[in-house]
Amino acid sequence: MKTFRIMIIAAISAVMVSCEIDYDRIDGLNHSDLTYYADILFGNNVILPVEMAEFAIEFDEYLSMPDEEKQNSYRFFGKIRQVGPTLYSFSDDNMSCTIDTKGVSVWQEGAEWEYAEFSVRPQIVGSPGGYRYYSVSDNVIIKFEKDNIGDFQLMASLKSGIDNSFAMALISREDNLYKWNISGSGYDRGEDGLKAEFSAGNGNGGINISERMSEDDSEKEFICDGIFYVDIYNGADKIDWCQIIFRQGYRVDYLSSR
Repeated sequence: MKTFRIMIIAAISAVMVSCEIDYDRIDGLNHSDLTYYADILFGNNVILPVEMAEFAIEFDEYLSMPDEEKQNSYRFFGKIRQVGPTLYSFSDDNMSCTIDTKGVSVWQEGAEWEYAEFSVRPQIVGSPGGYRYYSVSDNVIIKFEKDNIGDFQLMASLKSGIDNSFAMALISREDNLYKWNISGSGYDRGEDGLKAEFSAGNGNGGINISERMSEDDSEKEFICDGIFYVDIYNGADKIDWCQIIFRQGYRVDYLSSR
């Protein structure tokens, strides 16, 4: 199958630092608090944009099929409900979303698709427990564009203001298994001067994500390789840090300042 390249600039909101990390707790913070927060930032800023992009690409292909061919789509047939002229809802065991296609192909010039909500339960190889759950309920705009050299660019952004910039390059696609490289950074502001700075790779090649099917061929699994960094500041002072180290499908390690 012909492979192609898509550049993605994704902006997905993350929960505020003060909502997930409470420095006023009597019993104090521990390693689990920091790793839980870092995992949310990773999911919201890396995994969710990847899942949204892949869904948009594949659902656009499904909509372009003749009706008789749609019945052969295991991914979508019987799982899609049209709730408006261009509004669709989708649900299966691992994902649910509501998306407005605006009645055009996502590849059409100037097209913008909009997610009203998106939740997914990805399987990350080597991660403790395997499954994670990530969701976003803010409206997210998906827009594909061609750049000057003929590659595709996908931009995903929230209507509300956010503070991150992630570049996500789709290196290849074979059937519906993808290979990505994700790089970029951002920050999440909380109350009382708290701020978390996070990055994929910290400028050292980003994080590579490949995909495979599970042993029973029932679902897709992510294989990540790289480091996701989170540093937490109170004003100018760095008070905590956490790293999620993905060892190319072998295991996932969590390091922190506690």
